[in-house]
Amino acid sequence: GRYDAATFRADDHDLVLRNEFSSDGDFFELTESRARGRTSAPSGEDGDGMVVEYDFSIKSRVGWGGGYDDRQYSVAGWLSVLPLFDPHYQVLISRGEASGYVRVRKKSTMDHGSGKKDQGSDEKGSEGYVLVDRRYDFEDAAVYLEKNWGGTFPTRWWWMQANAFPSESSLSVTSTGAVRGLPITGQEEEVALVGVHWNGQFLPFPLVDWSVRWGSWVVRGTYEDYVVTLVGRCKEEDAPVPVRCPTPTGMRDTALETYHGELRLVLRRRVGGKGGMLETLVDATTHNACLEVGGASWFKNRGKEEWEGRSAMAEPLKSVVMNVEAERAGADALQLLKKFIEIPGL
Repeated sequence: GRYDAATFRADDHDLVLRNEFSSDGDFFELTESRARGRTSAPSGEDGDGMVVEYDFSIKSRVGWGGGYDDRQYSVAGWLSVLPLFDPHYQVLISRGEASGYVRVRKKSTMDHGSGKKDQGSDEKGSEGYVLVDRRYDFEDAAVYLEKNWGGTFPTRWWWMQANAFPSESSLSVTSTGAVRGLPITGQEEEVALVGVHWNGQFLPFPLVDWSVRWGSWVVRGTYEDYVVTLVGRCKEEDAPVPVRCPTPTGMRDTALETYHGELRLVLRRRVGGKGGMLETLVDATTHNACLEVGGASWFKNRGKEEWEGRSAMAEPLKSVVMNVEAERAGADALQLLKKFIEIPGL
């Protein structure tokens, strides 16, 4: 409720975002190489007046489609640069590194295992709590960055991301499925994708099947001769983190997420042509995956309902949208045109 759109600032061409909340000193600032900010929360069950400050540098190693200096691609195909599909979605950094700190301060009356509440005082000398002040410094921590924009938000979705596989340092995966609106008709469709960066390769899987509920994410994708299987798990009794998302009535808690999920990725390639054997290229597991389910109805029942779906864009739209050559030609033409006229967003 403290958000004021009038104080929001964004660059027309570069990743430069900033907003200030003048009433309490909170703010955030994000560029392609740095993130910093301050956010505070009202009193809750485990504390009072929590304040979180952060400041860290960002180094991008892999974007969407290759290394930082390689040509990048639109997640939803080249037509996503036009106001046709809503909302829009783009992965900016699939795998990067962050160095800096996060500082957390709060007044706490929590029981820390002794059977008694901690006693202490703040600057004013009030009794009955301790002032908790923790600073977490990190260097070259794994980082991921994506953005959503547009006039609407999916009514239902799931999402998985991981870029810290102990046995495969070059491996990064992002997978998501959602219900989105179609242009002109106003109807909705189920869409999904799996994007894998591994060993210098970029493998986008547009044909995806899934079976998802809170605690279990099972996704299978195909692309040319490649087949990928993702199995995400978290303990169903684990308390999920609520995530605030856009809704027609403002920002509301409508998603559930864990930041320490288990994710197994198996990548295979078919050899010997159609009907040939599948050769396993990668079989890797991480316990540092982000796993999420979202949507108002799913949020209310704690994600217990299972959602089975399939995303397979029909022709002729598939050949138009998922056309890498057309995307390259369109991007080159826009960059050339940019030299002569102003094109917002480029």
